[in-house]
Order: sequence, then structure tokens, then C-alpha cells
Amino acid sequence: MPSVASLVGLLRAHPTWCFVLLSLTACDPSGPMDAGTDAATDAADPLADAPLEMALPMLREAFASNAAVFCACLPMRNPEVTEAQCLTALAAVAEIRACEDEAVARIGSAFEAYYRCRTAAVDALTACFVRTCSDAAVMGCAGEFSAADTACNARIPRPEAITFVMAYEACIQRTITGKAMMCPDEPDVVSQTVGDAVFTGSTDLGGNDTEPLAGCFSGDMGSFMNAAGAPDRSYRWQAPSAGRFQIDTIGTEGFDTLLYVRSACEDDADLGCSDDLDRGVDQDSCVTVDLTMDQEIVIVVDGFGPLGRGEFVVNVTAVASDAVCPVP
Repeated sequence: MPSVASLVGLLRAHPTWCFVLLSLTACDPSGPMDAGTDAATDAADPLADAPLEMALPMLREAFASNAAVFCACLPMRNPEVTEAQCLTALAAVAEIRACEDEAVARIGSAFEAYYRCRTAAVDALTACFVRTCSDAAVMGCAGEFSAADTACNARIPRPEAITFVMAYEACIQRTITGKAMMCPDEPDVVSQTVGDAVFTGSTDLGGNDTEPLAGCFSGDMGSFMNAAGAPDRSYRWQAPSAGRFQIDTIGTEGFDTLLYVRSACEDDADLGCSDDLDRGVDQDSCVTVDLTMDQEIVIVVDGFGPLGRGEFVVNVTAVASDAVCPVP
């Protein structure tokens, strides 16, 4: 993703995740889009007369309008990100909306006041973005939105909030991440194959069995925290000879992969770990490892972010002793 630090939260940790959780878990997205606005406060609720059943759709419409305005502004401040990339990153995820609807059905109208307040806050954020595209002004919008958002949170009834979160998380697990199963996924199968597409499959409903370690992100704790929660698939592989091997997900499309290699699933250290080949451009992953003959490793294909999942391909290639992964 873009190397500009302020965009990491926007384009990598899908903001819808935090918005859908309704701040019930103190979600605090990074970056100007995720945090920003000179939002309305409790003093005046311009949506107070809106029909209750319209509050959530109105909030969603407000987010869509906000994304359109923000994404038109963003390339002026950060040319390496296009408007289309921004809109793609902020697009609503159907499964998330369905899980939110399911959770809301469990609590009835308990969040309606919160939704109305949040809609006013997001509308104010949009108006703030319209006025200027400068970094300083956008960060000013962020501070005002944060204050308004805190005021909106006071309208969340605690008992219903707990019910909502439990129902929402159960739906996400059932439809997106799946239950934790095992690592490796096929414990009795060991491959020694070298070449293209040694492993193929999908992480959908694969269960969140393991997580990348902080060292995979070179000290970027924001990325480390944002990466957690995705379903994964893991495989046993044995080196057919001594030497260096390149393991990569090159050829995977539409899925931001994380790839790491361990001696065993429960290891607290990686033999190799990779996020993006080229941040913001190429989301394939690649590691090189030096192995002895018949040395066994576990290859884990994970996704970036709580909902990062999709179809993948894993290639394993014997390479020269000084070979490194391709750098664009």
C-alpha cells in the first residue's frame, strides 16, 4: 500500500471494519479519513425526526458520500494514490453489512439515537473535506470528528452493545473467517514439490489459526495490529535438497497476502515473513529461506486485516545461494 504513513490505515485496514463495530470496542482507525471531521455534537440533532428504521441506511449513505468527497481530495495531497484505489479501499463489503443487519435485528431500535448522531458527524466531516484538501485542515477535521464521535458514543446503551458485538462477531466468524481449525491444515500431508502452484486454495473460512509476528512489519506496530484476525491456511513442506528456496504468492490476484515460514506452527520466530513485494502496488508476498536436505517447514498463507481473505497460489523455487526476492 502507499508508503505515506497517514494512508496506511485508510487503504490497508478497511475502515468499514471499525465503522461497523460502531466504536463499541474503542476502535480508532489511523489516518485522516478514518479519524477526521468537524462533526456535529449532541447540542443539535438535525436527524432527530428521521424515521427510526431509516437511521442505519442514512448512516451508510453518509459514509458513501464521505468516501466520494475524500477520495476526490486525496490524490491532490498524495498523488501516489488514485481516486479509484481510494474508492475501492472504502467500498462497502456485503458480508459486513449483512452481519451488521443481523446484529441490529437482535437489538431493535437501541442504536437509533447513536446512528442519527453518527450520521450528523459524518456529514459534518464531509463538509469539512469539501472546504479544503490540505493536510493541516484535514487533520483539523479529524480532531473535531473525534470529539463529536465521543459524544455520539454516549448514546450507546451498554447491555444492547454487548448483545450487538456478540451477534456481529458470531456472524463474521460464520460467514467470513470461519472457526479456528488446525495448523497445519493437512497435518498428515508433506509436500516436496518444487515449482509453480505447489499449493493453491482459498483462505475463506479457514479459521484464524495463527498470526504473523511483529518482526514481519519492521517495527511498524500500526501495520502489525491492523494485520491481525484474518483466516489462514498452512501446509507442511520438506526440502528435497539443501539450499536456498524462494517461496512466494506471485500470481495471486485480488487478495492482499501475508506469507510466513516457521519450523512448526507453535514457533515464536519466523524463518521468513513477507507482506507486500511493493507496498501499494504489488500485494504478493515472497520469502527466501536456507534449508538443509529433508528439513521440514510450515508455510502459512494469511491475509492482511481482519477480513483479508481470498484465493491464492504458492510457488516454491530452488534459487541461488545469494538470491533475494524480486524488488520492483
